[in-house]
Amino acid sequence: MSIWISRPVILFPPNTGRARDVRFDFYLNNAATAYDQVFSGFGDITDQIDSDHPEAETIAGAALRLALLDASEIIKPSKVFDCRSSPAIGSPSPSYKLLMKAGMERAVPLCLQGQYGTEAIQALLFGLLEQQNGGALMALSALNWPLQSQWGGITRSAAVGAAMLLTNQRPRSGGFRLLAAATSRDPIDSLAAVRCVMADTMQRVGIVTEAPSWAIVHNGPSELIDAVTNYQPQLVILKRATYLNTDFGCADLMVSLKELEPTLPIGTPGILVGTGRSGMAGAIIVIPDL
Repeated sequence: MSIWISRPVILFPPNTGRARDVRFDFYLNNAATAYDQVFSGFGDITDQIDSDHPEAETIAGAALRLALLDASEIIKPSKVFDCRSSPAIGSPSPSYKLLMKAGMERAVPLCLQGQYGTEAIQALLFGLLEQQNGGALMALSALNWPLQSQWGGITRSAAVGAAMLLTNQRPRSGGFRLLAAATSRDPIDSLAAVRCVMADTMQRVGIVTEAPSWAIVHNGPSELIDAVTNYQPQLVILKRATYLNTDFGCADLMVSLKELEPTLPIGTPGILVGTGRSGMAGAIIVIPDL
């Protein structure tokens, strides 16, 4: 049975022009005075877009509504994977609020959070297993709504909402056949986790298809690309031309995939490799059919 993911929908929130809430600086300065120290973990935080307007779930819900237009039938997803790579939420029950914003109140939500990068791949792994057993239409939401920080020179600051469908029928505007997905973790050597997950993903594909010839790698330190190319030297690394210094967390690979769609070789397998916190890594192998 062929399993498909639709072409990703990417939405960036509008910049309201307002700086970060000044109360944040007030509380931070008070804490620094009380403890007689500067909290370096917040030292590189700069003015952010106003993340209270619009709410995180508003952006993510709009992306889900647009993704649903690609469904081959007029049905709504039975399950929504709510992936978040930052703690910003808009209510005490954020996943149910997301379903209401997306008009999918009858869907079952499954929230994956806290890995900062591999949540969407983990969701695709779960969804792939269900679809192989005759699962119904599912949707994936990837939301990044962070404060700014640095990771190997890459800024983790930009907010974005992304969405795609996971289905056993070809999406209306084409998409990607999902062949395999895997995750791995090595708390000591994160690059070892990358090599391990690539080997695992390729092993799951086996002899069903030719080896991947191209790769999209999570936007991060150059060591990530080095780990991928050292393990599989034949891979052609594709990089997006925009947001070169920005890591979009669990939506990062979807942002790259959306931009690179026109350049992907139709019918040729490729591998997408993502990373996250605490040595997490994930990978999927897809075949474009756009």
